[in-house]
Amino acid sequence: MQPGTSAALKQMEHRGLVKPTTDPKDRRSVRVFLTPKSRTLLDKLIPIAAKVRDQATSDFSEREDAFDKLNKDGFAGLLMFLDKQRERVEKEQDLKSQEYAIAA
Repeated sequence: MQPGTSAALKQMEHRGLVKPTTDPKDRRSVRVFLTPKSRTLLDKLIPIAAKVRDQATSDFSEREDAFDKLNKDGFAGLLMFLDKQRERVEKEQDLKSQEYAIAA
């Protein structure tokens, strides 16, 4: 676990939101389970998060909105999409650089 992750989990455990247990198959690993208190909190937070997402994306273009609807992976899928776009732009820049080198 990353240092920030450990600190966050300790705070969540202190607040009664998670229950860490040692993995019986690998004592170096820790399994983290949600408590009933955290599940109640999630039930309240998910609609709020959805409303914030809807407000943040309300001015997205139809293409962006369609991508959001097609992509069921949420944020991870968005990161993959952006990474592919970055790769595409980098390839285009490399091709243009090669064209300029040949022309010069």
